Amino acid sequence: MLSVIMGLAALGAAGVPAWGAVSSDQAIRAIADRLVDAQVIEGTQTGYWPGESQYTGSIVVGLAAAYRRQCKPAWRDAAVRGGAFITYATGGYFLRGEDAFAMVMLSEISADPKDNPYRRSLEAFYEKVRMRPGGTLRFVTDFKKRFEPSTAVLHMAYHTVAAHYVNAAEKRLFRGVLLMYLALVNDEAASWPVMALGLATWALAETGPLDETPVVWWTGDWPVWGRRRLNELSSLLCSHQLAEPGGYFYWRFDHTNGMWGWPGPAGGFTEDAVYALLGLAALQRRGADAGLEQAVARARDALVQTVEITGDTAGAVRGHVIEDSPELHVYAGEMLMALCAASDGEEPNLEWAIGPEGLGVLAERWLSAGEALGSCRCGDWDGDGRVDMGDFLWLSQRWRSAEGGP
Repeated sequence: MLSVIMGLAALGAAGVPAWGAVSSDQAIRAIADRLVDAQVIEGTQTGYWPGESQYTGSIVVGLAAAYRRQCKPAWRDAAVRGGAFITYATGGYFLRGEDAFAMVMLSEISADPKDNPYRRSLEAFYEKVRMRPGGTLRFVTDFKKRFEPSTAVLHMAYHTVAAHYVNAAEKRLFRGVLLMYLALVNDEAASWPVMALGLATWALAETGPLDETPVVWWTGDWPVWGRRRLNELSSLLCSHQLAEPGGYFYWRFDHTNGMWGWPGPAGGFTEDAVYALLGLAALQRRGADAGLEQAVARARDALVQTVEITGDTAGAVRGHVIEDSPELHVYAGEMLMALCAASDGEEPNLEWAIGPEGLGVLAERWLSAGEALGSCRCGDWDGDGRVDMGDFLWLSQRWRSAEGGP
C-alpha cells in the first residue's frame, strides 16, 4: 500500500467523482481487460505482471472472480497463466496467503471445481505443512515473526479461507491464529488497521459463525479488542466508513493520520476501501445485519467511480481513490475481487456474450450442471443451474435482436 506520507489534505478539496457515471460491470470489464493486456505472455517465463511478480496471486484472484461473474474467456486464460507462474515460482509451497487463495479461485473456475489440479495442489500443500517439523502451528505462528500485525492478518485471512476450502486437517487452527493476529492490530502496532479488520471480517464470515465468541479469550491488556465479540465486527467495520465524501474508509481506528498530522479526513486509500467492502459484502451474504445494504452500496460506488472505462487509462487502479498516486496491478486484482463479491446476486451485464464468444463458452460447458457448473455461471445464461437448450435460446434471441433480426 502507498505510504501515508502522501498526505490526504486534498481529499476534501479535490472533489469527488459524480456518482452513477460508471456501473460495477463496466468497471470490472475495464479493469480485467487492462490486466490481460499488461500480462507477460512471451519469453522464457510468462504469466506474471512486470514489476509485481510477488503479487501475482492477488491479480489471479481478481481475474478469476471477474471470469466467474462475466465469463469472458480471455480473463480465465490470463488467470490460468498466472496460476502456472505461481506454481513455478513457489514450487507448490504457497507461503503467501494470496497465492494459496489463487488456487481456490482457479479451482472454482475449473471444469470440475471438486476435482482439479489446483484443488489437489492446495490439499497437498497443507498436508505438507502439517507433516513438516513444527507442523501447522509453526507455519501459522511464523507470520508474526515475518510481518507487522496487519500484514500477518492479510496472509492468515487468505490461508484460513483456503484451508477451509480443501477441508485441511487443521483448518480450525488457521481461524484461531487469525483471531490472535487480529487482536494484535491497533493504531500503534499495525500499519493498516482498518484494512486488516476488513480482511479478517471476510475470512471469519466465510469460515464459521460470527457469534458471541470473544476476539480475545486470553488474559492481558487489549485496549481495542478486550471486550469485542465476533458479532460486533459488522458495526465496528461500518464505524470506520466516512460519512462524507463518498463511501471511503479511514485507515486508522482513531480516524486520524497519527504522527503524520495531515489535515483533512484520514481516509481514501484504495486497499482500505477494497478490503472493507470485501468484509461488508461477506457479512451481507450471511444476513449478519439488515442495515448493511447502504454501507455496501456506498463503498462499491466509491470504488467504481474511480475507474475510467475509456481512453489510455481505462481500467487503471491507483493507490488512492482521489489523490494522484501510482497505478499498480495488484490494486486492480484486489478491486476486482471486492467488486465481484459485492455484486453477487445482481444480474451481470453479459452484452459481450451475445456473439461468437458466448457461443464458444456455451459449447465448452454444454450440459454442465450442479457441482460441475460450480460457482461460475458461464454458459448458464438463463440462470437455471444447467447449460442446456434454454441457454442456446437465450443467446440466439439476443443475437438476432442485436443484429436487427426479428
